Amino acid sequence: MENNFVIDDNITIDDIDYIEKWLENNDFFYRNINIIKDHFNDGTFLLYRNKGKADGFITYLGIDKKIIVEIICIKQDLRHKGIGRGFVNDYIEYFKKRNILVVEIDNVITSEGNNLCISTGFKKLVKPNEEDITQFYKPLTRDCRKENWTANRRIVLWKKESFDSSCHPDMSWDLDFKNNKAPILEYAYKDWYVGIVENNQIIEYGKVKYFYGVANETLGYIYINNDIFRR
Repeated sequence: MENNFVIDDNITIDDIDYIEKWLENNDFFYRNINIIKDHFNDGTFLLYRNKGKADGFITYLGIDKKIIVEIICIKQDLRHKGIGRGFVNDYIEYFKKRNILVVEIDNVITSEGNNLCISTGFKKLVKPNEEDITQFYKPLTRDCRKENWTANRRIVLWKKESFDSSCHPDMSWDLDFKNNKAPILEYAYKDWYVGIVENNQIIEYGKVKYFYGVANETLGYIYINNDIFRR
């Protein structure tokens, strides 16, 4: 199917009226029409416009350099044609151009939504105290640093709220920013632990929320580059 869809953030009340009419046709998201209108009024709304028609949309929240997508919806007669995947990829590029660091998709409740997230490169996100909610996330930095367990000097993450130095870390990254400019970006709950390892020895550690400013609490992720971490 030819793709005539484009992202559009120039939205009118006529677009919202058009969306409401096709949502009335037994669509699950019609129950959220007032929330959808609130997002339109707040400017946290993107269209997927098809030859001028508002045939898809997302609603989202913006927190620091993070976007949380709440609703992704395509007009009923255009579903199961690969358009949703194109929509996700297009809005990811839209947010990349606006220097967003990470996108989360909140409360995925259908198998279709789950498959869409996985097929577009999102990873499952499990937050403490929210284990019953299915969420996904995707870092948007173009060259995000990959894990490294062999470097001489590393920063490591324990996904635990209590610390025992004998516990093996869950994640590990090289701290050499001279030869590798890619940043470290990974979800990290504020009460988990991070530490620095040199020569396979832990030389210091602490809770994510206190450790050298490596995590922004509103963002909810470790974000480390050469400007943030100079040690």
